[in-house]
Amino acid sequence: MNRLIVANGTWQLIVVTSALSQVSNHTSSVFDDYLLLYAPGLSNGMKKVMLDIASLAWTWRKIIWVDDLLYSNISDYSNFEILEILQAIRERIGINIIPEIWIGKLTDPAEKLILESFPNAEISIYEDGLHTYVPQEDWRLNKLQLIFKPGIAKYKIQKRIQNANISHRLKNYGLCRQHLDRLTRSYLLLKNILPVPQYLDCKIIKIKNEFVFLTIKNIRAGIKLDLSEQISSKSENYVLVTGQCFARWGLMSWEQELNMYYKIFSTLQKNNLTPLWKEHPRIDQPFFKELANQFQELRPVEFNLPIYWPIEMFIEEINLIACVSATSTSLFYVRDIFGLQSYTVAHELSHLFSGDFAYITELVAKHIPQINLMPEMFKESMRIS
Repeated sequence: MNRLIVANGTWQLIVVTSALSQVSNHTSSVFDDYLLLYAPGLSNGMKKVMLDIASLAWTWRKIIWVDDLLYSNISDYSNFEILEILQAIRERIGINIIPEIWIGKLTDPAEKLILESFPNAEISIYEDGLHTYVPQEDWRLNKLQLIFKPGIAKYKIQKRIQNANISHRLKNYGLCRQHLDRLTRSYLLLKNILPVPQYLDCKIIKIKNEFVFLTIKNIRAGIKLDLSEQISSKSENYVLVTGQCFARWGLMSWEQELNMYYKIFSTLQKNNLTPLWKEHPRIDQPFFKELANQFQELRPVEFNLPIYWPIEMFIEEINLIACVSATSTSLFYVRDIFGLQSYTVAHELSHLFSGDFAYITELVAKHIPQINLMPEMFKESMRIS
């Protein structure tokens, strides 16, 4: 049976191939897996790392890039032009029948185009960071609820949804009822940690940590990347600090984001802890040079491999004692997969964000301790040990 696996980043590839490995461990079925790769504005370095990870993590019938088909300005396209794009996607893949699609999200136009290309395929969604846990709504149903009076029969609303123009479905941010009706399974890493939103009304499957470890092991065995002696040394006070890209997404200025990292580094300095800095893989303007200049006595260390590699791949090779960030999903993965402590500055950011990012900030602040609790947490862990 053909399966279409869709991924737009390096960690997404690790998550979905871990889920595939877990499924294959419990079935005798044979699948031909086609990997569809895409993302806006990817550098050649990022594309190369994605291909390296993909080729080592799983066996594919074919790997296809579709960036050029997905990131035109869809809002300017007519219904007919969108149908042409859908046909071009099918031709690029080389097959017309896909019974099953695995994808990271359902809300954005790029993902909707892929799902509309094979309208009869069942959909499995896999965890795409904390955005997976943000409650989402069916945009068209909400509009109709505003238009129609309560006495209108439910079947009329459903009929309107079913007959909605394809261009309207793709141009509006939010969930499409047609896609939700096809959703059969969700594969989640943090299923037992975070509340699963209502839109994931399907079978929920926990991706077991052992399959994440297996996937990482397979990738590491095939790549020649040596951590510097400085990072892999026996230092016992490294704290991983993962950068974000708030400025790139227009959520704050670059200077505001830099100031946020200044505060994190200052807290680590007060506690005699050494920052191990990891830039976000999609960053436009790196932060480490400014941080290193400002905290020369602290002697922070930068993760010395290309920024495109997920830091989770190397956690077990680095002598870390904790992880600090703002709203990075790594805070959960480092803690709940690798067993280290995590701390956040999310409680200081809630007034800056709205929409999905506001919800994610509140989620992190609720589940991850604040950075100012770090000394107390370390003392407590030492008493317990």
